[in-house]
Amino acid sequence: MEINFDARQRELLEVLSGYKAKRRFWQRGRKSGVYIYGGVGRGKTMIMDVFFKEARYRNKMRMHLIELMQEVSRFINEGKELGYADPMMYVFKRYRHLGLLCIDEFEVLDVVSSVLIRRLLIFLGKRGCILVITSNTYTSDLYANGLQRERFLELIEYFNRQMEVFYLDSGCDYRGLMDGSERNFIISKDKQEGFIRQILWGNGLVEYEEIDFSFKRVGIEHCNGMALIDFEEFCKKPYGARDYAILCGRFERFVIYNIEMPSEDRNALLRFICLIDILYDGAREIKTVADFNYREHGEDIASSMPILRRAISRVFS
Repeated sequence: MEINFDARQRELLEVLSGYKAKRRFWQRGRKSGVYIYGGVGRGKTMIMDVFFKEARYRNKMRMHLIELMQEVSRFINEGKELGYADPMMYVFKRYRHLGLLCIDEFEVLDVVSSVLIRRLLIFLGKRGCILVITSNTYTSDLYANGLQRERFLELIEYFNRQMEVFYLDSGCDYRGLMDGSERNFIISKDKQEGFIRQILWGNGLVEYEEIDFSFKRVGIEHCNGMALIDFEEFCKKPYGARDYAILCGRFERFVIYNIEMPSEDRNALLRFICLIDILYDGAREIKTVADFNYREHGEDIASSMPILRRAISRVFS
């Protein structure tokens, strides 16, 4: 499918074209990457993915920030087991080969993440790794009012001095142009499963498959390729990006039900965001069944956790 980019998007693609290959000696003045920020639905992820596909690097990696931080945490644990006094040295060893790192949806929410991502990106930048980052937040506003933010300022300064900072705001939410009909249903909780089986599945043959996740085996019901995903199970329990990637790789279509918003369980909302991001990036079909109207109350819901706006935009536009 041909993509029609607007003027601002074409301008960003032109900027990124200067980073498609390893820096040559005559490009010494080139910056160390591009930090792309703007509102939800402006095409940041889409453009980064176009760039990543065309980029010619021997070692390149594209990850959602949540996936990256989970991988870093796993490497830290491995480093501790191997006896590293500073486990981040082992983390550096695992990533030192990278020539290009693309990070989608960059948003720092806690002090541990702020320390780890600062050290990793500064290390990679000094080694000459090109960074391409998308975010909804301007560099200087990252981790605003966060604990020990003064230690994070080094990374903000690196973004501002060493990278091109590009504001992408075409004024149009492209997801909002898509047909959102028959994707999101408002059904009381006690009737949701019945609605899914009778209406969405059409009383078809329901299959049951057990899948091994990171911490347990779970049975998934599915019908005609559409998997049934319970918010209570997959967002309120300690699943992670790798688990959601397993789901994404197994099924093409999903219906998520029993969704609770707003929720006092911040971790559940973060997992929901991660789940939606991974399914969306995998171009999976997503339907939702909830007992509230996202169109009418989406902004109120998002105000409780601003980064929810992205998930709401991606699924409920």
